Amino acid sequence: MKQHIEQALHATSLSLAGIYHELWNSNDSHQTATDNIMEAYVSTRRAMDKNHEGKRFGHAEAYRAMSLGEQPNAAPLTKLKWDEIDSIATQLDLG
Repeated sequence: MKQHIEQALHATSLSLAGIYHELWNSNDSHQTATDNIMEAYVSTRRAMDKNHEGKRFGHAEAYRAMSLGEQPNAAPLTKLKWDEIDSIATQLDLG
């Protein structure tokens, strides 16, 4: 279960990074939304446990996604997988 939560949080952080870069690179001013996405990204990453090296799951991939806008070459999630991630995410207390 814990591994599924970490994977769900990681996938969410990658999605947030993608949204952040889409807003950042748009021609419109989305400063408030961009700030909110950044805050959600940071909160999502911080909700993850650190390993024995002090790193969070998928740390390098998340860094590249947020700082460089790189997205992994993973297959898109199916609706069932998104439903599973959504179910896990609604049970988390990120406050």
